[in-house]
Amino acid sequence: MDTSVHIAEAIPAYPAYASRDPGEPLARACAELFKGWGKDPGNPFGAWVGPGGMVVVKPNWVLDPRPFTGPWESLLTHPALIGMVLEWSATALGGVGRIVLGDAPIQSCRLDRLLAVTGLDALVDAFRARYPRIDLRLEDWRLMAAGSGGSGDAAEPTGQASRTADERYVLKDLGRASFLEDISERADRFRVDGYPPSAMRSSQQAGMHRYYLSRRVFEADLVVNLPKMKTHKRAGLTGAMKNLVGLNVQKGNLPHYIQGSPADGGDCYRWPNRFRTRFDLISDAYCEHAAAASRAWRLRQQAQLSLLARLGRLTGGDTVSPGGWSGNDTIWRTTLDLNHLLYFSPDSPRHVISIVDGIVAGEGDGPLAPTPRPTGLVVMGENPLYIDAVLGRLMGYWLPALATVHHGLHDRRSLLREHALDELSVQWSTPDGSRDMAFLDLPNLHFAKPRFWRGADASPGDGTHAVTTEADA
Repeated sequence: MDTSVHIAEAIPAYPAYASRDPGEPLARACAELFKGWGKDPGNPFGAWVGPGGMVVVKPNWVLDPRPFTGPWESLLTHPALIGMVLEWSATALGGVGRIVLGDAPIQSCRLDRLLAVTGLDALVDAFRARYPRIDLRLEDWRLMAAGSGGSGDAAEPTGQASRTADERYVLKDLGRASFLEDISERADRFRVDGYPPSAMRSSQQAGMHRYYLSRRVFEADLVVNLPKMKTHKRAGLTGAMKNLVGLNVQKGNLPHYIQGSPADGGDCYRWPNRFRTRFDLISDAYCEHAAAASRAWRLRQQAQLSLLARLGRLTGGDTVSPGGWSGNDTIWRTTLDLNHLLYFSPDSPRHVISIVDGIVAGEGDGPLAPTPRPTGLVVMGENPLYIDAVLGRLMGYWLPALATVHHGLHDRRSLLREHALDELSVQWSTPDGSRDMAFLDLPNLHFAKPRFWRGADASPGDGTHAVTTEADA
């Protein structure tokens, strides 16, 4: 797998969604990047897929913009970049073939609303009119999404309504090869927000670590992973590796944290507190039974949870959201499991590339409440581990604090590691040309970290130094 990482620098603003102007700044910067990468700027995806093939595009659609109070450009992969990827795909396909644009966002995401608010639905309609011989499908990969009373069938934008559940996913069990196996003696306390504990227990136990991955990615000739460059309260950053959590169609079996504090073997929050322990018990019951319970029961449980959360804050002073701190020892394991399944299964797709949207990145309390941080950057490559190492460096993280990157580089089980970071080839491209950079010479853009990650900042002793870029000027 090619470990080189390529960065395109343009102005920190998005072009018009439907722009096909090769002279537009982002298009020119990407063309220079592809040229330096040894790809044909006029047909960059032609190295990976040909006429009549199939491309799967996986953006970051974590949450629809309506509940989010800030500018959504820092929350989601922007439609302008998605549109460029669709055009590159259409060129490689020779106007004939299949493209699937899909994701499995969080339970509460209204994907129909996301498409309407961002204008993606209009972009897709225009693309279909322009390329009538390309079958472009827009899909919600979730098996279940939030409904009025709990969980319900996920919305189907297009393309999946005729597929049964078994036809929509591939079941993968890593067994004892899972990175979660080391902590599986606490598997009964694996949790993810908003899902019944029984769903977790049915998939995650000692010796059994099951994932339900979208079948689409294993049907593809080329998978294009399109993460947003932003901070993440549980993982440090959302990048090429963390974005693959959206390949799993059944969110309830993805361990994000372990109930409790480190004092009792958990990583949900920092300090033990009896009110938070009680909160966990009631939350489990609520998630398990809310879908079938009466409205009155749900309201009583919600009131108790609200009171316990307040008491926990008042008596313990710990306001960490579940697993939302640098001591989370669970989410990196789930993330590396998913990456190994995508890249190293017998039926893995022929090619996977990642294109990270950092034109307007997100800092602070990501991934659901990021503050916009315009950088004008797009980061591309094949190996997601080295892409995320570069993202961490650019954001100003002390890399050992980023457990997904650290263990990807140093755990003996990691198949993503090819070489040390000081051997990494990084190419920085602008419309005026390209230059090669050493990893330690990458600029520190000093992203604001999530609230309980501020101790993870890089220090001058790490060789990280501040550099003014066009976006900072």
